[in-house]
Amino acid sequence: MANLNHIRKENFIGIAWMIASMAGFSIEDAFLKTVTKHVPVGQVLMMFGAAGLCVFAPMLLGCAIVIGAGLFIGWQNQRQNAS
Repeated sequence: MANLNHIRKENFIGIAWMIASMAGFSIEDAFLKTVTKHVPVGQVLMMFGAAGLCVFAPMLLGCAIVIGAGLFIGWQNQRQNAS
């Protein structure tokens, strides 16, 4: 029974993330359509691209650091075990 509750909880979390992502996309799309009425499309694309870079670059860097650290630690362990 505990496993079934765990699966239900994971499904609920997945559903919540999907709803949140669709809501975020809808808000972003409405904002984009509103802004393009007053600002040239190329400028809007540059602004959204720069904003996306500011949001996702730190996330990518954080993942690279975590994965890199894990690989480095694994490499050290293999080297110690080989000796």
